[in-house]
Amino acid sequence: MSLFVSSICAAQDLECGDLLNIYGEKPEQLTFVDCTEGAGQTILEARYSVADSEAVEAFLVENYGLEKLKFVCCGWEPTGSRSGWIKNEKLLELNPNYVLSITMYGNAEKKNSDGEFVIETDRSNVEFTVVVTLLDI
Repeated sequence: MSLFVSSICAAQDLECGDLLNIYGEKPEQLTFVDCTEGAGQTILEARYSVADSEAVEAFLVENYGLEKLKFVCCGWEPTGSRSGWIKNEKLLELNPNYVLSITMYGNAEKKNSDGEFVIETDRSNVEFTVVVTLLDI
């Protein structure tokens, strides 16, 4: 399956890389971490680390329709778990079923000095991640 996906991606000039920089706008507070090929409907998935969660959240809400983040149980996630979407004409020309999904989350679970998991209540001390996924739906 992986070889099949690789062949499709290569044939259509899709590269696993900084998908947000290639197909959308990327705020300067995001740092590209890695990209992996997916399976099934997930073609590619890129991950980013976040330097300023509030600025990145505001950008993604305004530009891509991501729902504002809220604290749920053990971390931050979009309200209603609704991701944002990136429209890109180049991708639609390659395949009208391609969509780019974008989401952001932060895990507030941390280990304390005793090795026990605790919940970090200060958002500025939580590590946030942005994920951009190329889907074939």
